[in-house]
Amino acid sequence: MCDKMIFISQPLVDWALREKIVLRGDKIAKIYSGIDLDRFRPVTEEEKNRVREKWNIRHDDAVIGIVSKLWEGKGHEILIRAFKEVKKDIKVARLIIVGEGPLYSMLNDLVDRLGLSDSVLFTGFQMDVAEIISSFDVVVLPSYFEGMGRVLLEAMAMGKPVVASRVGGIPDLVKDSVNGFLITPGDVKELSDALKKLLNNKGLANIMGRDGRKGITDKFSTDVMVRSISDIYIECLKIKGIEIGD
Repeated sequence: MCDKMIFISQPLVDWALREKIVLRGDKIAKIYSGIDLDRFRPVTEEEKNRVREKWNIRHDDAVIGIVSKLWEGKGHEILIRAFKEVKKDIKVARLIIVGEGPLYSMLNDLVDRLGLSDSVLFTGFQMDVAEIISSFDVVVLPSYFEGMGRVLLEAMAMGKPVVASRVGGIPDLVKDSVNGFLITPGDVKELSDALKKLLNNKGLANIMGRDGRKGITDKFSTDVMVRSISDIYIECLKIKGIEIGD
């Protein structure tokens, strides 16, 4: 019944065509979920350390961060178990979990049972996502399903290497072994190995971060997103002969 359907990544377009959710290609529009490119930008080492001091994180800590609602689909439990393996090799590793949700108590209990309480920080809900991402060395999103993974876009805009699941729209953003690593959802070993590769090799992490930043063009900006959606509405109205004001 739709005149147009908007998708936020190419894998979702492919899925919709495969499942016959949309039957005609001319009904499809792909518009990425835009971010504020002025806000999400690379920061200096001084800015990064200033944020770390605010959260009592040492300058030389190896920080893994996730920004996400605390619920089953985002893979927090797998991340915590993978972090346990990371800690065996990298004693200065820290895990920062940003967000709130129904899994908080369960995840906090898991951290306690695994003896990770001194190395895992739950920050709760945070307004300034860009600030806290600036303190991370690696951004991770081990989701079981994902439309696009907006936080990955934000992290790459800030020049951060990423590790994420090979699901949904994520492969549209993350090119495996180029600007980050893609892992099988639910695979603790794959996730821990990818994280250790980046934390143990700062040169590789910096290269991947720079490649991620290079891929963030205007097509991912909020201005382009809003203008593209507006253009679709105007096009549909014109086809129906509806007058459009200024």
